[in-house]
Amino acid sequence: MNRCKWSIATTALAAMLAISGCGGGGGSEAPPNNTGAGEEVSEYSEAMSVYRQKCLSCHGAELQGRSAPSLQQVGAKYDEAQIAQIITEGQGGMPAFGRQLSEEEIGSLAEWLAVQQ
Repeated sequence: MNRCKWSIATTALAAMLAISGCGGGGGSEAPPNNTGAGEEVSEYSEAMSVYRQKCLSCHGAELQGRSAPSLQQVGAKYDEAQIAQIITEGQGGMPAFGRQLSEEEIGSLAEWLAVQQ
């Protein structure tokens, strides 16, 4: 996605969060921003949104794991391609999300998770 689209998407996400009040209970917590030095939250806003919708209930708001393994250091164990494959096809008790998420959503989520080290 080019920078203009990212800027529009980031602005839209910020507006939605402001309107919704950013709270109210389970599942609405933001996942951590372990993006590394100097990287902007907006770069991973799509991934973080997908994470909140599809992953947070099992992997936790802080990537700490709940009914599923911790993802806090998943990037040290798997590279981006491996993470994308796991999201797409599932692994162990994790269901496949290849039919529920677009390739772009899977790619952005895998990219963000790969920097969690």
